[in-house]
Amino acid sequence: MEIVTPKVELLDIVSLGPEDINTLIDVNILKLYYAYRRCYSGEVEGFTNKYHSPMTAAERIEVEDFIRKMRKSPHESPLEHVTMTWHVYNMDRAISHQWVRHRLAAHSQASQRYVKYDNLEVTVPDSIKNNENMFQAYKKYMEGVEELYKGFVDNGIPAEDARAILPNATATHIVTTMNLREMIHFFNERCCYRAQKGIRDIAYEMLDIAKDMYPCVFENVGPKCVSMHRCPEARPCKEKPFQH
Repeated sequence: MEIVTPKVELLDIVSLGPEDINTLIDVNILKLYYAYRRCYSGEVEGFTNKYHSPMTAAERIEVEDFIRKMRKSPHESPLEHVTMTWHVYNMDRAISHQWVRHRLAAHSQASQRYVKYDNLEVTVPDSIKNNENMFQAYKKYMEGVEELYKGFVDNGIPAEDARAILPNATATHIVTTMNLREMIHFFNERCCYRAQKGIRDIAYEMLDIAKDMYPCVFENVGPKCVSMHRCPEARPCKEKPFQH
């Protein structure tokens, strides 16, 4: 049995060098730029001739400033033309059930029917980890589950049936693609202090990456109280926005 913690990778860039990453950012920012402009322009011939990748520093500033201006409006459909694909691994099954409720996204998750757990990997909530007595009880319980699971599999029980005893803390791995509009909604909900801490930690790690790549889109994104300037929850938290 092994205790693991969630990790995040942006699959869009894991195989790219610095120049290719800059090209990808240029292309996606220009997608947003032309999608927004298309809605307000009657121009046809030469419509996409103004900017091309690679952009100069001055051109990038002009394009990003235009997108920032558009982001202040309620017009969000152009954000659906750009996606980000994430590999999140070592999240627990309880969090993954919350994760896949974001239905305007594509999810590909490791299958417990086909993946056998020779070494059971589990996560530990901070509230348990910080209580030594409960933490020791937690580990003992998980070790017992692992032993029983292996016993089932060794005695011919199919993995798809043996998994019936696996706890919500069992680590799982998922690839998710979201367009930028859905990502903003995801961050609004999952960066909120009303969200469970496990998914909130993952969301903030993703948000830091998204901000670094596309600041003109994500620089003012976070829990919904940031954009609404108020908390819409029935039971507001006592924390200040963005203190994570």
